[in-house]
Amino acid sequence: MNVRRSTLCLSAAVLISAVLAPTAFAEESPAVTIVTAAGASPLETLASRELRRYVYLRTGRLPTVSVPGALPGGDVVVVRKDHLPAGAAEEIRAAAQSLAPQQYILKTLAAGPRKTLWIVGGDDPGVLYGVYRVAERLGVRFYLHGDTVPDVRIAW
Repeated sequence: MNVRRSTLCLSAAVLISAVLAPTAFAEESPAVTIVTAAGASPLETLASRELRRYVYLRTGRLPTVSVPGALPGGDVVVVRKDHLPAGAAEEIRAAAQSLAPQQYILKTLAAGPRKTLWIVGGDDPGVLYGVYRVAERLGVRFYLHGDTVPDVRIAW
C-alpha cells in the first residue's frame, strides 16, 4: 500500500512540474497583438480568432486583438490585400497585389526590437490558409480526428 501511495505522489509531482515549468518559460515571451481590419469579413474574423487560439495553446500567452489604424509594437497582422494598414512596407503591398484567390504570403519584418508577422491573403480563404500555416509552424498538426497540439509550451 505504501509503495502504491509513493508511486502516486511521485507521479503527481512529475505531472505538476511538467505543467508548471513550460508555463514559467512561456511567461518570458513578449506580448502579441493581432491586428485585423475594421470591416473584417467573417472568414478574416475566424482567422484572427484561430490564430489567437493557437498562439495561446502553444505559448500560454493570450494575444490581444485590436483594430487600429497604425501598427502597435510586437504584433501579428491578419489582413487581406484590400485592408493593408498604414505602416505596411512597399514589398508587402507589392506582393499582396500579385496574390490570386486562396493564395497567401507570410512575411516577418523587423524594425529594431519589434517584429511584425504579416499574414496577407489574396482573399478571405487565403488569409485563413495563411493562419493555419503559421499554426503548423508553431507545431500544431491537423488530422482527420482533430488538431494535435504539443504539450510543451514555446516562446513566441
